[in-house]
Amino acid sequence: MTAIPCDVVQEYVVPPGVTAIRIEVESGGQGGHSSSTVTLQVRPTATVRLRFTCLPADRSSADPTSPAQPG
Repeated sequence: MTAIPCDVVQEYVVPPGVTAIRIEVESGGQGGHSSSTVTLQVRPTATVRLRFTCLPADRSSADPTSPAQPG
């Protein structure tokens, strides 16, 4: 298995005729299993930037842009 890349950006060009992309994430391990799916509308031939950002455990998963709370 490969570790997830943190703070990595990949760019992709949306193929002609495609108007939506779906991102699916599944995780499993000792803590249980979870999955999330999001579907995004896109313009054909647009550039989509996908960013992996790993967050520390004390950050809110509901708002990844919020600053870390003091401990």
